[in-house]
Amino acid sequence: MSLEDQVHNTAQNIIEFMRAHEVWAAPIVGMMAFGESLVFIALELSTQARRALELLDAFQHGVAEEFLILSGFKREMLANLVLAGLITVVTETIQAGAPTIKAERYHITDDGRKALEG
Repeated sequence: MSLEDQVHNTAQNIIEFMRAHEVWAAPIVGMMAFGESLVFIALELSTQARRALELLDAFQHGVAEEFLILSGFKREMLANLVLAGLITVVTETIQAGAPTIKAERYHITDDGRKALEG
């Protein structure tokens, strides 16, 4: 069964249910409207994730976390990309004079590059 058929069948089932149980019509329509807004948010997150991957792909040696944050990316989204295996985080110790500094640099993975292609 194609995705179009599944969507059509689901819509028909919802319509039949609402006809049989009119008291549920308003809450169901409200839930469907809420669901549509979640889809929009997911698309926006996908656009942001794609932007982050494209940025990281342009820098062979990775990008500092601070730069990504200043570029408008949220730490939570970056963490989700790490968990998905699309990017990695490398903590580097930098000796700048007497104090040592730890810096996190994000790198795109091969799977992240595949996600950009696909």
